[in-house]
Amino acid sequence: MAQTIDRGIALQAVQAREAQASRRRMIAGLAICGLGLLFTYRATLADLWSVWMENQDYSHGVLVAPFAAYLVWRRRGQLRNVPAKPSWLGLAILASALVMRLVALRYYYGSLESLSLVVTVWGLIVLIAGWQFTRRLTGPLLFLVLMVPPPQSAAAAITMPLQRFAASTSTSVLDAMGWRVVREGNVLRLPLQSLEVAEACSGLRMVFAVVTLGAAMACLLRRPVWERAVLVVSTLAIGVLVNVARVVITGVASELSAAHLSVSTVHDWAGWLMMPVAVLILWWEQRFLRLLFQESTEAQA
Repeated sequence: MAQTIDRGIALQAVQAREAQASRRRMIAGLAICGLGLLFTYRATLADLWSVWMENQDYSHGVLVAPFAAYLVWRRRGQLRNVPAKPSWLGLAILASALVMRLVALRYYYGSLESLSLVVTVWGLIVLIAGWQFTRRLTGPLLFLVLMVPPPQSAAAAITMPLQRFAASTSTSVLDAMGWRVVREGNVLRLPLQSLEVAEACSGLRMVFAVVTLGAAMACLLRRPVWERAVLVVSTLAIGVLVNVARVVITGVASELSAAHLSVSTVHDWAGWLMMPVAVLILWWEQRFLRLLFQESTEAQA
């Protein structure tokens, strides 16, 4: 009996050493591949950095990768118990990323090349750590997509409708509040000021920022997948509506303080004010979904 126990303990010790050695090899492999990835995509990373620093619509992208790394570190306890089993499926994903990059270089699609960087990261993790390990990192890996700016044609196609919606809805809200306002295209004529809903005020920047915040919150929450999916999808509407609120606040505040503050100053302050409001709305939404889900479960029980 004692010999059987000793053999079991010895076997567990051997398995633990093998698991530690396998994990060290996995970490070394990921580190080496990571350095190679940085070298291979150095020009793409430089272009992304320029976009993040120069275009405020996509300035949130600089925080995406560090936050994804934090999410991985946060799950280190779960990952420690997942065996690293390399999967050849990673080669298929890497092949797809290579095709994406070749097409991007051939036809000058900067966004597609940036997206191929993210897909390459996915492929390397699947290849070295295995599918089971990668499944534990689904949230952080999908979150990386948010660091890639959309194609300019897509952004331009979205911007004009957002401008028109912000201008028309803000006009209706101001009119309902009792303010005399006349809309001329994307320009709102108020008694003392004229407020232009320019391209920068279309709400695209706000939508991207709110979507990123919502996705980050969804990754942090330990809730069912459907709740987190609803939270992320709702960020599109929240971003648009929060931008309309910014335009309305800018119009009212600029009228009330026309002799003291410029429209641009009021606009900037309103923009900063709306981000905490968006965070509060997201927080209230996830609290509502949590209470609703609990009540439904209790009713079924």
